[in-house]
Amino acid sequence: MMLELHFQEGFDGEDIEIIVGNRVVARLKLRTRMQTGLAHIEKLMPFEDDVRQQVQIVIAELGQICCIKAADNDTGYDVGKSEREFVLINLQDGKLTFQTTYTAPGYL
Repeated sequence: MMLELHFQEGFDGEDIEIIVGNRVVARLKLRTRMQTGLAHIEKLMPFEDDVRQQVQIVIAELGQICCIKAADNDTGYDVGKSEREFVLINLQDGKLTFQTTYTAPGYL
């Protein structure tokens, strides 16, 4: 099961950490490309023991943490529903927002 994190609008050089379970899986410095509205795509393939773990997106400098609870129907986000799922992440007014979808987003 592939989970794709699409960092889109609002990023301007922020340092991001992606944490699955208790492990940091990526450290990034993101900047949105104005031509496409995309800063970065991070593809995650959770390990079996991480299936019910949270995916955390952390921007320490802004005090922002976005938590996505994987494989938990109670949260409205079920990573077991299809082979690939997409999380669209934006930074608006210093706050992380996200939306999940099963349809691949398109970029110019």
